[in-house]
Amino acid sequence: EDLEEIVLAAEMRASVRRFGDVHCADIMSRDVVTVQARDPLDYAVRLFDKHRLQALPVLDPAGRYAGMISQGDVLVRRTRLAAVAADADAPPDLLVADCMRSEVPFATPGLPVIELARPMSDSLHCVPVLGEDRVLVGLVTQSDLVAALHQMALSAASQTAPDTDDSDRLAA
Repeated sequence: EDLEEIVLAAEMRASVRRFGDVHCADIMSRDVVTVQARDPLDYAVRLFDKHRLQALPVLDPAGRYAGMISQGDVLVRRTRLAAVAADADAPPDLLVADCMRSEVPFATPGLPVIELARPMSDSLHCVPVLGEDRVLVGLVTQSDLVAALHQMALSAASQTAPDTDDSDRLAA
């Protein structure tokens, strides 16, 4: 396991050296749909459907990042409530704050995007990008990351490809 960790760390450093000039600020979505912690949960669900999103950043009353809410979190919470309240009165009105996660990894605008590859390949669908004072400045999605990595790979391949111009070839 130690050797594997050493190899992975070396590969990460090599990738940062190779692709480190592309940062989160370069690929993040800046026009981000958000919700407030005190918004009704049904409002967040409507936004998921309307914008075809899996997760939404949650802002506090001052407009700073407070956490994330995902469709999965909402489903789990509603399923638990339905099981508990099967024979009770109507389920309580839930707020976004009742289902959100406050401990979610985040990035900064200057973070090299290659550093998001491993965590986003495991479980994260999107990563909020936070500026000064936890202000949400953007969001990097898996699609943003895949597109950036693809462009970086194409760029690296074009820089190392041999020149194939036919005018340089000699006639046999």
